[in-house]
Amino acid sequence: MPTPMSLPASPLRRARTARGWSQRQVAEAVGTNRFTVTRWELGRAFPSPYFRQQLATLFAQSPEALGLVPAPAHSPSIAPPAPPDGAPTAGTPSVVRDPLLPPKRSPAADLIGRAGLLAQLKAHLLSGDTLVLSVLQGLPGVGKTALALALAHDPEIEARFADGILWTGLGQTPAVQETLARWGALLGLDAKDAARLTPQAWAQVLRTAIGTRRFLFVLDDAWHLEAILACQVGGAGCASLVTTRRPDLAPQIAGAEMAVVPELEPEDGLTLLARLAPQVVETEPEAARRLVQAVGGLPLGLLLLGKHLHGQSYSSQPRRIRAALERLQQSRERLHLSQPQAPLEVHPSLPARTPLSLQASIGVSVAALSQKAQAMLAALALFPPKPNSFAEEAALAVSAGTPETLDALVDAGLVESLGVGRYTLHQTIVDFARELPGDKQTCGRLAKFFASYVHRHQRDYSALEREHTNALTALQCAADEQMSAALIQTATALAPFWLIRGLYETAERYLQRAQEAARNLHDQTAVANILLQNGNVLEQRGDYLRAEDVLLEGLALARQIGHPERLSAMLSALGRVVENRRDHTQAEGYYQEALVLARQIGQMEQISQVLTNLAGVAAKLGNQDQAEAYYQQGLHLAREHEDRENISKVLQGLGTLAIRRGQRPQAEAYWREGLALAYELGHHQRICILLSNLGALAHERGEIEQAEAESQAALALARTLGLRAQICALLSTLGALEIDRKRYAQAEDYLGEGLALAREMGHRERTCGQLMRLGELMLAQDDYARAEVYVTEGLALAREMQYPLYIAALLAVQGELHRKQERWEAATSTFYEALANASKINVPELQGNCFYCLAQIALAQGDLAEARRLGQEALTLCESIGYYKAAEMRDWLAALPPVRVS
Repeated sequence: MPTPMSLPASPLRRARTARGWSQRQVAEAVGTNRFTVTRWELGRAFPSPYFRQQLATLFAQSPEALGLVPAPAHSPSIAPPAPPDGAPTAGTPSVVRDPLLPPKRSPAADLIGRAGLLAQLKAHLLSGDTLVLSVLQGLPGVGKTALALALAHDPEIEARFADGILWTGLGQTPAVQETLARWGALLGLDAKDAARLTPQAWAQVLRTAIGTRRFLFVLDDAWHLEAILACQVGGAGCASLVTTRRPDLAPQIAGAEMAVVPELEPEDGLTLLARLAPQVVETEPEAARRLVQAVGGLPLGLLLLGKHLHGQSYSSQPRRIRAALERLQQSRERLHLSQPQAPLEVHPSLPARTPLSLQASIGVSVAALSQKAQAMLAALALFPPKPNSFAEEAALAVSAGTPETLDALVDAGLVESLGVGRYTLHQTIVDFARELPGDKQTCGRLAKFFASYVHRHQRDYSALEREHTNALTALQCAADEQMSAALIQTATALAPFWLIRGLYETAERYLQRAQEAARNLHDQTAVANILLQNGNVLEQRGDYLRAEDVLLEGLALARQIGHPERLSAMLSALGRVVENRRDHTQAEGYYQEALVLARQIGQMEQISQVLTNLAGVAAKLGNQDQAEAYYQQGLHLAREHEDRENISKVLQGLGTLAIRRGQRPQAEAYWREGLALAYELGHHQRICILLSNLGALAHERGEIEQAEAESQAALALARTLGLRAQICALLSTLGALEIDRKRYAQAEDYLGEGLALAREMGHRERTCGQLMRLGELMLAQDDYARAEVYVTEGLALAREMQYPLYIAALLAVQGELHRKQERWEAATSTFYEALANASKINVPELQGNCFYCLAQIALAQGDLAEARRLGQEALTLCESIGYYKAAEMRDWLAALPPVRVS
């Protein structure tokens, strides 16, 4: 590996090393920093009188003995040549123009997406009259040199550093002596004694020659601190701009004045590609976006891609463009895409005549690594690239490497540090590293590590979120390596996380693989567990037929192997499916059996969950007091065991119960608390349900805009997750909103879609709800025939399900249908039947509506006293629960004529 040039030890350095002190210890002792001590030792600067005295006291030597006082009389010197006739004299130095400074880039290569960074760097270089140090650090090919060139050719920078801009490309093998000699010649110094000068002597000579003149020194592609320090020869009015791919160098040179050059944002990357190959981006925009992503927004990669694609598109033949785009989707094609370099613009670290490519640019850094570091890089490339990240623990386990080797990769700029214990790899580094010779055991180590990790953290959803992409890679490795145990363990541990995040397709795919592996191993316990997880996924997606089949198979297997914990969970899951699909009573039976088993084994979390399910079905059957008792027992257990997931579910149920009792403020409080927990957990299904409930509550309060906003947000989430049952509920809510707004066509679109979806799922409760809303919609339009069809079907279904709430609600709609057609006797009979059902389950809102409609019937029949009595009943009920129709009822009562007394 190339080594940096060695510099002679100064008296200060000899005195320090003789005592075994580090530069940091000396810096702390005298009140400065390590970088300043380095400059003193290398003769790049001399300490002020204060620091000379501090150092002399510390080392018990004179400043002269420590080499802290400049001695011009004894230093080698180069005299400026006598100027020819008419040339500028020493008193009027001319502007220095470095012939090796690359020319300004053409407009086609203007920097894109760098305006903010350029402005920041420029402001720093233009600040003050003291020596300015600035470092640009970033990945190979990220555009550090392009930024440095843009600054070097900026008119304001040129004006600030009016005496000249000096450039050098350092590279891995820096030619420091030649650089200093060349700069000396540009400054007008006689080079006859140049060969015998040390860099330390050159520093003194050049600084003397520069004096108070203002120069900008650009040190491109620096790899070694010693080379950078040797080239720091400017005075107080000068500045140095260093570019480096090594993050370990930057803070040593410039401290806080380091600027990390990021990759381009996707849109900026596409803009750059469009500038280079406009026809390709215009005709194949999605393929172009994929290419920008494939090189991770790296400017060098985009420049190479753009120039290549431009060459393929000159004939405007779509076939050639598509063929080129298809080839470039392969990482090897992108890595080896190259272009020749101009002789005067050869990359400092690449051999002459080497074409510029991602492979060559990254390869320089990789070649400088030890064999152990290269092997670790190849192993780490198994992790997906940025924006994914991985933990140090995972990196060391998967690579079987050491922290020191990982540090070497970070120092080389190939692995990026993202803070304490986390790292990431750029896409192009991953592509390169995957071509390196690898350890065949790496994939297996990844699978084993994450099988253990997800098992240990299966209830820590934030930890699983952080490592989810890596865990999916581990699952693929387990499948590829036929590591059945790791595949089963990882998939089943991740299943609850997939469920709450709504990652149903991912869950189904990997649970299916795990189930095949478990069957091949004849592991009946694992098969039962996977069937349970699959059933839960299908139930949440509203696929009740398949869910019931899967869970019945799992139930039979759980009974066969005598696993009470699994059996209780299976019964509870089956209860939810049956409750949603057809039969509340049968669901209650499953829940009661699940509760007995859970209590027998003392599984408190399962007890809490089953109690919550029992509460929900009790409320639907009209047993509100029993529902309240179940909910409170479940909530107590959930809080006791800090089961946030079930706390949120119980709060959801308590809110629904409060609504039925007309306790709207209490309902909202429950739902808001439950929603906060759902957001903390990232429980997407629960978020969707609670937003839906809050939207319906806002509608009931007459807050139409808020209701629509919350309902639309919930609907978008439900559609994204594929939550069909929740989509149905939200379509019903939105349909009701549109009925109130008299936008009947939009209402019918919502409700028609909801009914079709409910029928498709076989979800009888949702079907009832949609039929009821459609009946209301037809009534609003005076379409009595269609209203009769919808209400009759819905009522029959509600009676079949023995669902008191929907029986009462549909009877109320049927009563309104009779009332509108002036069938007073049928209307009165139907409303009283609806009122009786609503009273049994204590739903004040529905009771109030029934009383109000009966009052209107009484008025239509001329019974003013009865109308007033029934209207007052309605108003009292509705005011007690804050129902928004109370104002309408109050106005109606006020408009009634006084009762005549005979």
